Amino acid sequence: MMNFKSHSGFSLIEVLVALAIVSIVTVAIFIAQANFLKTARTTAQEIQIVAEMKNFFIEAEKRRYTQNDKKQEKKIESIFDGRLIYSSAKTKSKSLKDVPGIIIERIDATWLDGSIERKKTLVKYTYVMPEKKK
Repeated sequence: MMNFKSHSGFSLIEVLVALAIVSIVTVAIFIAQANFLKTARTTAQEIQIVAEMKNFFIEAEKRRYTQNDKKQEKKIESIFDGRLIYSSAKTKSKSLKDVPGIIIERIDATWLDGSIERKKTLVKYTYVMPEKKK
């Protein structure tokens, strides 16, 4: 009797186990890539929003000195569907209350990220030299 059994190839079980391992690794890589892309998009959007907020600080500061506007609002539709609200007030902080001329300026940004409303706030403390009494 002749034996034709050869050990030169892989069995069906070995191929299926290898395919299952490769599939699990590939799915994990795709999930990680999707999470990375979502995080990168959100971060890029927030960087654009912070840049808009800083520009609005500059615009609002100019208007505050010329028109004495303490509250201003700006709608932004080009980058994101949202709005910026600028407000300035004298400080109410206990530690800064005794220092005359400290003004708190803040910008609140709200925007929609898909169906989720997001918010971000920038705060700036400004010292305005008190006018000297004559």
